[in-house]
Amino acid sequence: GKSYLQIGSICMGIGGSIMDQQFMEEYLGMRVESVDEVEILRRMEEGIYVSEDVEKALAWTKKNCKEGFDKNTLVSVANDVTAIYHNRKYLYVKDNSGYALLFDTNSKYTDATINNGDVIPGGFFGKYAEFNMLPEMAYLDGVGELKAGTAVEPVEATVADITAANVNKYVKLSNVKLTAPVAKTFEMTDETGTVSCYNQFTVDMSSLDPEKTYDVEGFVSISYDPQFYPTSIQEYVAPAPSMWWGNYSNQQTS
Repeated sequence: GKSYLQIGSICMGIGGSIMDQQFMEEYLGMRVESVDEVEILRRMEEGIYVSEDVEKALAWTKKNCKEGFDKNTLVSVANDVTAIYHNRKYLYVKDNSGYALLFDTNSKYTDATINNGDVIPGGFFGKYAEFNMLPEMAYLDGVGELKAGTAVEPVEATVADITAANVNKYVKLSNVKLTAPVAKTFEMTDETGTVSCYNQFTVDMSSLDPEKTYDVEGFVSISYDPQFYPTSIQEYVAPAPSMWWGNYSNQQTS
């Protein structure tokens, strides 16, 4: 007299999730029924459930299951932000609170030319999301017309600063060594350590010399572990030595 209710696979079309109805009926004596997930909503809306069972299940859930942060929360930005770097889907911005990545795939900004210093007016919104632990704001909407502003300069940093705490920060590392990239992946080293890098924006590295050192600008990122996305790589030029004459005084002897 019992049946097995299968929910969801009827619309998802995933072969591996479809029940073997012959096995269920012949060996377990259970008839199989398949419904779409919207059936749950229908039963909730029409009250097709045992109230005592629902209250018991809710009480157990509230006691034993801690509700986590919703990573798909809709968020809005009320204040203006300044664009730093734009590469189609990737738009890095900054305001007085810090740095952020706007992962933009469907707004009018996607194919626009956005320069460092352009101001994005407040009032836009999107969804907070994480991709391999990288925080970003996706599905932008309500974006306004760009305004002229002041370009953002990168913050001087070392390899030791490429950490999860600085994700999406715009930085410059000086006098670092770089390994030749393999499938866009390479390493960057200075006196504080070594970090993995990914040439996300296809910066030209064809003339890279592992024996030389470089100045590198870009963004702190993360893909489960911290990494670095370069936007500019220039050969390092040592500063000219300063002239210092001390307390030298010209004395004449007779």
